[in-house]
Amino acid sequence: MPPSLIFPTNGEYAQIFCFRIDMVGSEFVLANTSPGNLNSLNTLYRKTVTDLVKAANGLMTCWHGDGAVAFFATKGDADDLLRHGEKVAREVIDSLTVKTPRHRFRIGAGTSPARFWTNIQDINSPGVVLAARLEDEARNNVIGASSILLIPEEIFSALD
Repeated sequence: MPPSLIFPTNGEYAQIFCFRIDMVGSEFVLANTSPGNLNSLNTLYRKTVTDLVKAANGLMTCWHGDGAVAFFATKGDADDLLRHGEKVAREVIDSLTVKTPRHRFRIGAGTSPARFWTNIQDINSPGVVLAARLEDEARNNVIGASSILLIPEEIFSALD
């Protein structure tokens, strides 16, 4: 059962879990896929991620190319939020692996307190920066035919 996920109102603080997802080798895919097949792939990819995040009471920001950031927030138990966010990130990777077995994805995940505003673009949080940096780090660590989820050690230890 998901934790009590509540997106605060303007100016309120809460704990967030965010992840940044990206398709591995998207430049190669773009150059070697017909426009029709590329459109089908992108539609399936975006719908899969968005549907899973929304079903888990999360919020998707706008997509930038083949990447996006998902947010989960709570004013409750931060450990429950971490477990929930990791579970959803793994579900996204697993679902994409089944639906698009020839493609790989990377996710960087982070958590931090954040002050919320109505405009999601105004959220200023070190967790978002951390997620983006970890996704970038995953770029150098995707091995062969696997997708990857990077979570900082301090978050992972809280999940045990």
